[in-house]
Amino acid sequence: MNPPDPKKARAQQLLAAADAQVARDSPAAPDPRPAEELLHELQVRQVELEMQNEELRQSRNEFEVLRDRYADLYEFAPVGYLTLDAHGLITGSNLAGATLIGVERKQLLQRRLTAFVSPEDQNRWMTHYLQARRGKERSTIELLVKRGDGTRFEARLDCVPVSDPLKVGAGDTAIRATLTDINDRALSKQSDNNFRAIFERSPIGIGIAGSNQRYRKVNPALCRMLGYSEEELLTMSFVDITHPDDVKLNLWNIEGLAAHEADHFSMEKRYVRKDGEIVWVSLNVVAVRATSGTEGHTVGLAEDITERKQAEAQRLAFARQQRDTLVREVHHRSKNNLQSVAGLLQRELGRFVEHNPRLEAAISQVNAIAVVHGLQSIHADSTSNTSKPPSGRCASKTARPSPSRWCSTN
Repeated sequence: MNPPDPKKARAQQLLAAADAQVARDSPAAPDPRPAEELLHELQVRQVELEMQNEELRQSRNEFEVLRDRYADLYEFAPVGYLTLDAHGLITGSNLAGATLIGVERKQLLQRRLTAFVSPEDQNRWMTHYLQARRGKERSTIELLVKRGDGTRFEARLDCVPVSDPLKVGAGDTAIRATLTDINDRALSKQSDNNFRAIFERSPIGIGIAGSNQRYRKVNPALCRMLGYSEEELLTMSFVDITHPDDVKLNLWNIEGLAAHEADHFSMEKRYVRKDGEIVWVSLNVVAVRATSGTEGHTVGLAEDITERKQAEAQRLAFARQQRDTLVREVHHRSKNNLQSVAGLLQRELGRFVEHNPRLEAAISQVNAIAVVHGLQSIHADSTSNTSKPPSGRCASKTARPSPSRWCSTN
């Protein structure tokens, strides 16, 4: 004998319950209205039920569309969604949450989130979690999260307290949290902090100028170098403090950056301090191109090379002095030698009369050489046939050259 079918038994129970319900709801006396009227009312009721059924079907379809859309948004959101129960266990997670933590979703469930928080941040997380459960508003915490492979990333958790849907009772508050990877933002923030530290503490002057050539930001080193306060420099353009002889070259280089002919340039130039003193700098300027939401600007690094330039000028002046001394010594020795030669030739005049013309020509050539090299003045008796040697006085003295002006270089 076959066992009874549970489905058929259940159907018979429902049919008996329906018959009993109809018997209870049926009026004690028959409806006195004509059959046609009752039939019309039944038809109206039938149409009404069909319309309600159609509305329910449409509502169900809309609900399914919304459910699928919610599932897509939940599962494929760019941030992780986690649900934590009153004990801190993960009871729900979308795909992004499991992917961020680096653990399969089925292995992630029923584990404490604390297990994925770096040891140095676990106390902070537990304190925040308990406060979030007692609170009523959204709260945020940033901490290091460990992935399944042991790597870590900077994360932000936005927590919202809700009633635990699986439990009813006091203290059954759950937490819904969004898990966001902010590693790039953290790195950017760290980069900003590093730049700020370098900017503020650098011994090299740094100035950031906009497209209008006015300073947007200057560091303390540049203020000390130029003798202006930060407030004063932020009202000025680099043209205002550049030596007039260097402005043209500086602007030419800036125009090259604006025309995208180059991304940076270097030059040596002069600044004019507030007290009027000249400061030589080695300037390196980099163009920062405009991006969406940001304006282009330039960053200039100015290293004070005044001492180097002064040392170069001193070396140049010393070299010229040494050169002048050497030239004077060479001229003096050449003069003495030429005087001796001329004297010897003069002494031989008259001894051999037939050689006098040649001796006189030789004496004239020696005197001409002396005149060409500026070692002897031209006298009226320079060609006279006397035994007196020429005086050998210089026609002119070489003036000591003055140091040349410093010039800008590219």
